[in-house]
Amino acid sequence: PDQMGGVTIEGSILLTSEDPLLKDVTCVRAGNQLKSIQGCLAISWSPLETIKLQQLIVVNGSIAVSGNVALHQIVAPELEKVDLDLVIQGNLALSEVHFPALEQVG
Repeated sequence: PDQMGGVTIEGSILLTSEDPLLKDVTCVRAGNQLKSIQGCLAISWSPLETIKLQQLIVVNGSIAVSGNVALHQIVAPELEKVDLDLVIQGNLALSEVHFPALEQVG
């Protein structure tokens, strides 16, 4: 557990179409204890339709979500801060980005 009372991932997360574990996956949902990522989150060219990061508060790196042609929803209602870049591009079906608590990028 970290100082926010949850779990911190020490490192980066990369999800791509090259990952065989994503073959039939349409939704990635972070557990309720994940509060921060001490690295980057990159999701590109995946088959995902939905990304739900329900309790994530801080990313001490960048978030890059690109080229996910089936992606229609990104939800991170508790996300307050992304230390570097927030890049969302080329997700042709994207109809909802929900970051209501986001106060700082970069």
